[in-house]
Formats: sequence, C-alpha cells, structure tokens
Amino acid sequence: MKSTPETKIGEGNAQIDRRKGLISICIPTCNRPDFLRQAVESCLSQKYRPLEILIGDDSGGTVSGAMIASLPAASEVEIRYRHNARRAGQARNINALFASAKGERLILLHDDDRLCDDAITTLTNAWDAHPGCLCVYGMQYVIDETGRILPKRTRIWNRTYHRIPEEAGPQPVPLVAALRQQMPNNSYLVSSARAHAMGFRSEDEVGDCVDADFGIRLGETADPHAFVFVDKFVSEYRLTSNSIARSDLINRRQDLFYDSVRAVRGGKEICAARDALLARVAVGATVDAALAGRKWMALRILFSRHYRLPLLSRWTVFRLACIGSPRIALTLRRRLRPYFLVRSAPDVTLEDS
Repeated sequence: MKSTPETKIGEGNAQIDRRKGLISICIPTCNRPDFLRQAVESCLSQKYRPLEILIGDDSGGTVSGAMIASLPAASEVEIRYRHNARRAGQARNINALFASAKGERLILLHDDDRLCDDAITTLTNAWDAHPGCLCVYGMQYVIDETGRILPKRTRIWNRTYHRIPEEAGPQPVPLVAALRQQMPNNSYLVSSARAHAMGFRSEDEVGDCVDADFGIRLGETADPHAFVFVDKFVSEYRLTSNSIARSDLINRRQDLFYDSVRAVRGGKEICAARDALLARVAVGATVDAALAGRKWMALRILFSRHYRLPLLSRWTVFRLACIGSPRIALTLRRRLRPYFLVRSAPDVTLEDS
C-alpha cells in the first residue's frame, strides 16, 4: 500500500489513461479520523482487486493523515492521500478526487459511511451484466454513530427512496430514479470519465444538496436503462449528530436546490418524481430562503402546491416567523426545541452527507 505525500488540492491529471478493471474509491473527509478509518477499512476488506483509495482531506490538522500513513499494506491496493492546503468544501474536494481517479469506474464514499462486505463485487457484477451501464447502486443500511444497524430506520429509508425488490434492475428512465433519490448520495459505482466530465456543481449554485444535484444531472444525460439498482445491501449510511442536515447553525441553502429542481422538464413520470422531490425539499427550503434574505422566495415556496404542511400548524407558524425575523425565530427554535417545534415533526430531510 502506498500513501503519497500531502499535496495541494486540484492537481488531478485531466489526461489520465484510465486502467480497465481498476476501481477508484473517492473519499472526501473533514475532521473525522475515527470514522475515516472505518470507511477505509471497509474498503480494504473488499475481495475485489485491484483498488485505489483516494482521500481528499479538508481537516485542519494532521491527525487523519497520520492515521492513513499508519495503515498496513494490502495486496493490489494503493492509497493516495491529499491534505488540502486550503479547505476546498465538499464539491471542490470531490471534483479533485474524480479528476485524479485512474480507474475506469469509481465509487464515492463519504468518510462516515462504510461499504458492506463484497459490495464492490456486487456492484461490478451488476455492471458487467448490463452492457451500456453508467451507474450501479444498491440498498443502504442505516446505522447510528456507534455503527449499530437500525432495522426500522433501514426499512423506512430504502422504501422512501424506492430501493425495494420490485424496482430492482435497469431503470427505464434514469432521471426518474435520480429525482426519487433511488440513486443514493454515495456508495454508487459510476463511470469515472462521466463523473469527471460532469463534476459536482458548487454550493453557491445548489446549496449543500450537491450530491442530489449530481445524480439528477447524471440522470438527465443518461440513456434509458443506464442506471441499475441492485436489490442487495452495499453500504452503511451513518446518522451523525453533527451532520449538515441536523445542524441549526448551518443554512443548507435548499432554496437554491429547490430552484434547480423546479427547472426540470419531462413527461408525466418525470414531472411526478420532480414534484415529489420538491415536496420533500419545500419545508427546509422555506427556512433557508428566509435566512438568506429571500423573503419573497420563502413566501412563494410556503404557499406553493409543494408545501404540504397545514398552514395553521406549528411548523408553518415557525416558518412565517422565520420570514418575519429569522434571528428571533431561530432563537425560539433552539430554546423550545425539546417541547414544541421538533417533537413529532414530519421527516422531510434529504439524504445528507
């Protein structure tokens, strides 16, 4: 196993001669060395070979780099680690990893998630069985911070995102699969050339929903049946207390993503999937628009057909308060959170990293 010296981000070779059979696993990370170790170890335990593991580190210190350097060697596995001199952010960090991938196919893996045993074999077998494939993905276990599988949450999670046996196989309309978020936010196998060419859009364009946006744009350009869903578990999705979606202190700018999704056009099935996604995003997008000073945008979302909470509910009253005075509304939410605002609130959160 080889770990490269720390280098500045963005030095990916645009003219890479991609190696057939090699799988590149791209792991962006930031200040989570313990979770990162588990993610990397889940890659090293795969039977599939050859592999390269690319790590882009946005951490402020050197703990993660030292941990990676201490890992034992593994046959036919190369680790390439880069510490970003300046914090790149999620999109730029991932794009640099995509640009550096030497394999014909790559897997994006978040630093707090893990691959299941034989995940890569499962994904590559499905790819090989479906000529013309662009992206393959499977089901996800939902785990807590300790790594314990949450069975009920896992069932709900996969059902919500249409990862059920009845929908296994090539997807007739990849854009529909992407809008439904059947294609997960990570742990998918995708063409390296296409991933590099498309890349993640910046947070300034689509907020922190860069992963969902990537899937939608990939689906828009994919041929029919080019997305393949495998009815097997391939990864573990970790719920962490400090995730972006669960922070009161971060504006995810879901309003930007809402704008982007509204622009999607297509037939009846595409429009139905688009509207279902907008309905899931609308609640968060209303607050994010208000916090960003886009009061008219927040009101437009709140009174749209996509906003499906009762207008006289406590949650809608809170959002109206945010539009009137975001600072006061957020202060009230933090103080009353255990008693009023969040208890029994509907789960409308997008998959988050």
